[in-house]
Amino acid sequence: MRTKIVLADDHPVVRQRLRGLIELYPGFAVIGEAADGEDAVRQVVQLCPDVIVLDLAQPKQASIQTARLIHELRPITQIIILSMYAINEDVVQALKVGAQGYLLKESAGSELIEAIKTVHAKSFYVSPKLLRHLGSIFIRSMLA
Repeated sequence: MRTKIVLADDHPVVRQRLRGLIELYPGFAVIGEAADGEDAVRQVVQLCPDVIVLDLAQPKQASIQTARLIHELRPITQIIILSMYAINEDVVQALKVGAQGYLLKESAGSELIEAIKTVHAKSFYVSPKLLRHLGSIFIRSMLA
């Protein structure tokens, strides 16, 4: 059984690179691409993917709102947020609205397949670099 994936990023080069990485992995198929948040929602509703990889910085509609809509309209689709920035508030907001993964673009090449496999198995995936940072903040807040 193939894992069906939609890619949503406003940069065609990024989508092509992600598609190339994903399609090297047997059992994964990119079934759609979106250039903005509104199109991402449409594609998820029409194509019913297992996973959507959603860039945090999307034109036309903020990705947090896009993730919220996708989660409401098709909660079975697992959402991975892809971001250039390790901003704690973004991670928390993304997970609160239904994202199951948060991946930094700098490590997308090496972590993307693992993130997709993890969220498709109904677990959470957060980039290890970001997880270490969030863990430090959590520990400091507990000790304060």
